[in-house]
Amino acid sequence: MTRKAYISKIKLNLQLDRKTKQRVIEGIQTEIQLLLDAGTTLEDAIEKLGSPKEVANEYNRSYKEDPVYQAKLRFYILLRVSIATAVVAAALLILALVGKYIFLHSGHVSTTGGVSGSDSITETVHVISPLFLLDASERIALILVAVFVLSIICWLLTRPKRK
Repeated sequence: MTRKAYISKIKLNLQLDRKTKQRVIEGIQTEIQLLLDAGTTLEDAIEKLGSPKEVANEYNRSYKEDPVYQAKLRFYILLRVSIATAVVAAALLILALVGKYIFLHSGHVSTTGGVSGSDSITETVHVISPLFLLDASERIALILVAVFVLSIICWLLTRPKRK
């Protein structure tokens, strides 16, 4: 097995975030290079380190049990969910406001008149306004904003204390 194939198989089996995975791979590459510099062949170095699956499982297990890593992982997941929630809420609010403006300021005018002149002409304005949909989107947007605020509060309450 080549060095590149060995590293790529380890990388494939690692269940870590991108930055941590890169650090682990760099560490393994350094370890292999140190073994090669010491006069070990590539096959012996790979045999000494173990199969790609075993190496990846060992790192996965160690990071899974690390409370600092898990806290960071929860933080990044919560941060991404919060940002996505805020973006969706903002988009819904903007769409609701634009929709209200468009629907409230558009309509259909019909006139009815008779032979007796302009006294009998009446104008009727029918406003096309599906506000029940807009109000629902506003409610959803407000719920999403509340979820965003609550997720930030949860993060503040559960983040690890610095020593």
